[in-house]
Amino acid sequence: MLLEKFVVDISQPHVHRYILYEIGTRFKDYRAKLYRHYKKVRDLARARQKPYKDIKQEDWNILCDKLESLAWKEKSAKNKVARSKLRFNHRGGPKPFQCHREDSEEMITLKAYHASQGDEKTEEEIMETVLGKRSNYVIGMGYGPKPTRNKGSSSKYSDEYVESLEARLQKHEEEMARTTQEQIQKALEAQSQEFNRKLLEMQQMFLSGGGSSSTSKD
Repeated sequence: MLLEKFVVDISQPHVHRYILYEIGTRFKDYRAKLYRHYKKVRDLARARQKPYKDIKQEDWNILCDKLESLAWKEKSAKNKVARSKLRFNHRGGPKPFQCHREDSEEMITLKAYHASQGDEKTEEEIMETVLGKRSNYVIGMGYGPKPTRNKGSSSKYSDEYVESLEARLQKHEEEMARTTQEQIQKALEAQSQEFNRKLLEMQQMFLSGGGSSSTSKD
């Protein structure tokens, strides 16, 4: 339905990345719904008899087996303890706080060093030196084309994509023109060959007719 109304080019990296992200997010949300439904019924035997809507009984049994396994219970207990010890949330990903602190201190030291040497380094350059260079991400722009780090070049990706399409279109037009020209040339050659063939036949007929008439006169 969507493909009938929208042009979705999954060959574009940002489109492919967004689709995979959405699929993963939807699956995680759906799995959480199944788990909450399972937890509503404290009696495990009854929980097995009440599968989530549109879930086959055999599939529901597989999920129940996993949730009731010893490995799952141990993992769930460890995660629960870890969450209880978390004093506040952070957005640093799996990287420990200590590593973030060390990176921050290194950036401060590096900035002071360059300032003492009279070397004007931007904060972005210092961050790239310490953290490494990664692709940009603009808050609120989702999984669209990533802009470059150069100022004023946020539409570079779009411009390159348009230029690529224009180049492909021009190449296609040139191929069509070349093909048409070749077809015309072949048609002219075929007509010329047919004309020459008919001319040769007429010459042979004329010569043949001329020879017979001269013989009868003798």
